[in-house]
Amino acid sequence: MLAHINKQGFPLQSRSRCRHHVMDVIILYDVFTFNNWLDRRLQRNFISKIDGIMQELDAKDLHVLRILQRNSSVSAADIAEKVHLSVNACWRRIKRLQREVIEKQVANLNPVYFGIGLTAFVSVRTNHHSEAWLDQFSAGVSEIAEVVEFYRLSGETDYLLKVLTRDIADYDRVYKQIANNPG
Repeated sequence: MLAHINKQGFPLQSRSRCRHHVMDVIILYDVFTFNNWLDRRLQRNFISKIDGIMQELDAKDLHVLRILQRNSSVSAADIAEKVHLSVNACWRRIKRLQREVIEKQVANLNPVYFGIGLTAFVSVRTNHHSEAWLDQFSAGVSEIAEVVEFYRLSGETDYLLKVLTRDIADYDRVYKQIANNPG
């Protein structure tokens, strides 16, 4: 099964039936995605207060967090200049935010370096909703190295899988593995 691309180069949804479930596939090509919740809220000038948590964060804290979310290796001096604080005041804010708000600092790896050229989201619908079926399906899917995320959803789609592969041909191989999953 290969995904179809429309005239504008955007992916079209593909569908196939596999034993007891239906899989819809969306392929992404060079699409910029926002994975930065705070950044999106700041771009819209909208910060929601969830159980009063945001009350302790002022505009400078939020600006510091926005900078750190884009690049956590920026120096305190560079951040201080951007948010109009002294280096010491900025450093203290960063340390407080690291204790209270920032969970961890990570490195985003270049997928091309590892031969990853294609991201596909596979939505799975099934008529089977027993714990035994889920255990069997998730065990089978977890054995497929290219499936990097697996979510249980509500609504029309029951499960969503994020799949990283080299290209369409490699995706087709992975798709067949998912389709032949014992679940």
